[in-house]
Amino acid sequence: MTEKLPVWKIYRSHFISWRYEGCSDDIEDLDFSSEIIESLKKYGKYEFTLTADNIIHELGYMPCDLIENLEEVSPEIEDDEVFPVGEEFEVEWL
Repeated sequence: MTEKLPVWKIYRSHFISWRYEGCSDDIEDLDFSSEIIESLKKYGKYEFTLTADNIIHELGYMPCDLIENLEEVSPEIEDDEVFPVGEEFEVEWL
């Protein structure tokens, strides 16, 4: 029997706005040029799908106020920030 993961309820538009519009340095995270170059050299093509799910699961932290059901899921919190790294969770996008 597998353990049921906590489900974080998050408004996708709020999350993306916080991640990319509010943090000008973070837009650099979208630069995949080295990956593109290496893939083109090796395979002659580059394919990639960017989703909100793979963005959120690679974060080191995010503000507590982005999780609508914060009290229900009880993630690790420090200084009003949630630390998802290393924590298994699912996201229900609202």
